[in-house]
Amino acid sequence: METRSKSKLRSKALLSFAFWFFAGVFLVFFALNRHSRADRFNYHSELWADKAGYSIYLQAFEYAYDGRKIPDTAIVSKSGYGFQIDQESGVIVTKYTYGTALAQAPFYILGRFFESDAEVLPGFSVIQNRMVSVAGAVYLLLGLFFLYRFLRFYYDKKVVINTLLVLLFGTSLLYYGTMETGMSHIYSFALFSGFLLFIRQRSYFARERFWEFFVFGCLAGWMIVLRQSNLLFPLVYFFLDAGSVTQVKERIKRMFRIRNLFPAIAGVLLLIAPQIVYWNYAFDSMLAYSYGDEGFNWLNPKILKVFFDPYNGLFIYAPILLFAAIYGAVMIRRKVPNAWLIFATFGIMTYIFSCWWAWWFGCAFGARSYVEYLSLLSMAMAYGWKEILSGSKKALVGAGIVALFCCVYTTKMAFSTDGCFPGSKEWDWPAYANEVMSKVR
Repeated sequence: METRSKSKLRSKALLSFAFWFFAGVFLVFFALNRHSRADRFNYHSELWADKAGYSIYLQAFEYAYDGRKIPDTAIVSKSGYGFQIDQESGVIVTKYTYGTALAQAPFYILGRFFESDAEVLPGFSVIQNRMVSVAGAVYLLLGLFFLYRFLRFYYDKKVVINTLLVLLFGTSLLYYGTMETGMSHIYSFALFSGFLLFIRQRSYFARERFWEFFVFGCLAGWMIVLRQSNLLFPLVYFFLDAGSVTQVKERIKRMFRIRNLFPAIAGVLLLIAPQIVYWNYAFDSMLAYSYGDEGFNWLNPKILKVFFDPYNGLFIYAPILLFAAIYGAVMIRRKVPNAWLIFATFGIMTYIFSCWWAWWFGCAFGARSYVEYLSLLSMAMAYGWKEILSGSKKALVGAGIVALFCCVYTTKMAFSTDGCFPGSKEWDWPAYANEVMSKVR
């Protein structure tokens, strides 16, 4: 009996490995295929504009952080002005933090082995562009795997698989994991999902092990240097699965004990230190606000536009998330654990995003700033699927048809967009209608 049991476990593990392996192969192939016709130095390439600004930390190593050593003096314009070079000092300046470059670093190093010795612009080659595609697809896979493991603590396999499929094809997740792979969002998504799994798997550090708090600090630090708006997400540790105020207080006390706080801070500082060094190099200050005049208008949030404007509105391009919102409300009404955590996180981040001077977040597919938060919103989505799968067949068929329609619509829109919404930021429905009717590219 014991031998049979072990054999079954091995078979399941092998099947699971095969599934995730071939899923990864598919995503990598798909990402590379989407960029196969795009050369470098154009707005479809992986190192262009913001994407070049995120990645430039890696390319800068090739030239000892001296822009004057780059043989092509037009590299800034050719890369879509994602970074700048001071012509006198050679200082390479980017407003973005280095977290995305850190995530891409192993793939960048691998790409160097495939670059030709005759390459005149190491770091900016077609090979390095393609390695960004591989990186995005791999982190998408990791994010989905971590999220699968996390959600399995709460829901059965069928519910979790349905949830992940809907998230992949019904939101911006596939787009940023295989098409706009140079943006920071897919790396944040993987990190958020991994963070949720880690704190849940380690029982919120109840044993108070040194290494657990150090890893917590490293993950928190990496989140911050990926996107500064990620600063609040580590606070989820204090509230996830906390059934009472007493439990929250216990976790706060646990974290702020000197023996636990020290490794957590050390982990944060370890990841933030390189950013401080860069800011000192680029801005002559250990702490710098690199976004210049770009900022927040806290008294004038554009929440309705963030949700419903054709110019990158969240629910306009991912209507399936209305399903998560509805069941999130049901969770609150039924006092389901974590309901208020999901609602508060979604609400706070919505307010922050809607106050940003560019609430539409530039060229994007939908409200791209929410991509990483799908990791937490997935709990509401999964709760909805649990209710539907345990209900009547009619409800299941109806929900399935709606979900399929939403996924087909979102995937089609992702395939037909050219990167930027062609209309204005003021409820331009005619331009949106043209986008809906446009052909797949």
